[in-house]
Amino acid sequence: MSLSSAFLSSRSGLQTSARWAELTSDNIANAGRAGYARRGLEMASSGTGAGVTITGIRREADAALSQMHRTETARLATQAARAETLQPYVAGLGKPGDATAIPGRLASLQTAFDTLSLSPSEPAAQQGVLSAAEGLVGSLRRASDGLDKMKQDLVQGIRRDVASVNDTLDTISRLNVALSHEPDQTAKRATLEDQMAEQIDTLSGYLGINVATTRTGDYTITTTGGTALVEGARTQPLAYRADTGLLMAGERDVTPGSATANAFDQGSLAGRMGILQDDLPQMRAQLDGLAAGLVQAFEAADTSRTGGAPGLFTDAGLPLGDPEGLAGRIAVNDAVRPGAGGALWRLRDGVGAAAPGPVGATDQIDAFARALGTPQRFDPAAGLGQDLTPGDFAAAVVSAHAGLRTAALDEADAISVGVQAVETSRAAAEGVNLDDELQQLMLIEQSYAANSKVMSAVANMLDTLIAAT
Repeated sequence: MSLSSAFLSSRSGLQTSARWAELTSDNIANAGRAGYARRGLEMASSGTGAGVTITGIRREADAALSQMHRTETARLATQAARAETLQPYVAGLGKPGDATAIPGRLASLQTAFDTLSLSPSEPAAQQGVLSAAEGLVGSLRRASDGLDKMKQDLVQGIRRDVASVNDTLDTISRLNVALSHEPDQTAKRATLEDQMAEQIDTLSGYLGINVATTRTGDYTITTTGGTALVEGARTQPLAYRADTGLLMAGERDVTPGSATANAFDQGSLAGRMGILQDDLPQMRAQLDGLAAGLVQAFEAADTSRTGGAPGLFTDAGLPLGDPEGLAGRIAVNDAVRPGAGGALWRLRDGVGAAAPGPVGATDQIDAFARALGTPQRFDPAAGLGQDLTPGDFAAAVVSAHAGLRTAALDEADAISVGVQAVETSRAAAEGVNLDDELQQLMLIEQSYAANSKVMSAVANMLDTLIAAT
């Protein structure tokens, strides 16, 4: 090797070591930062005796692991959104064993009738029945209000998610434009790809997506059903139509749970829309079915009723009509409420009684009490059984509604294990390992020292040659 070749080789080695050290320091400084992928140098020989040259910066990324992680993230977000949405309603509903829960209110009403049967003329016992009936009605109405509030929260949550998705799609399209103008294997491109990965990770929390890269290096994002959301600089924003319940991407229906092949089934949007479209109508039908069962049971048990007069429990003061929404309208008949011009003695003699009967009569009281303990036919479409007592049906309603949240939490816990495993694998493939980077610094130091020695040796030889002339 000539002196000039040795000089050029050692100089390129020193330059490479300096750039290598800078890149390694950047890796160490960004260790643990979300979205940062490890950088590496691409090097090539500069020719015989000319050392090496840096050809680019490599960003470590594993497309398969990234897609797997995003898929699991979407699954987890589905269940997290379900659990979050259901939590306020379930907390207000209470547990089957709680005295203030609907089953507890029914048990209190049963106890109040039993007490009144022992002292039918006692005003305090009569008031106890009225208070228990009003407490039951209040619990049903609050539960109905809770479902109304849940619907409002769901619609607002869906709109927030849609807005966030569209903002993210816009950011991805702008990054695509920036990437299209940036050559491969540059520091700036690696930074842009970090930003792109972070945006795509964020998007995967809202809906199930597939990601592909084109020959020009930009990214195409589609739903798992194949609907394009981003292609280069073009985006297909989402739009939620509250009047129809449809989620659209342009003219394509991508509503989760729909029969269309364009739909997706994971992500927080899927979780919220699943409750809104499937669970909420069923929950409301079950609650209304319970209210209708109570109205019917006490209408049938009251021998004092005439014609189409309402019973102890009414549909906003009227006999049972359309059961839809009844849990929000159910009320105690004013005929037994002193504050509304009624009389407590009708709880002993019947809601339709025109005048007080014998003070010791218990036949009507016992009939009311039996209504609570007698199985009746509930709508099988409610999915909770048909021939149940009101108390058993109420317990089934509360258990089913609370069970939706419990199932979501259990599913989220199970999915979290997979998410953590994939995150660990992805971090190992793409992230910064400080031990490895410190070893790289040692190699850089050795390379720098070796090239420095060659440079010194060349300088000494040149000095010797000059001195000899």
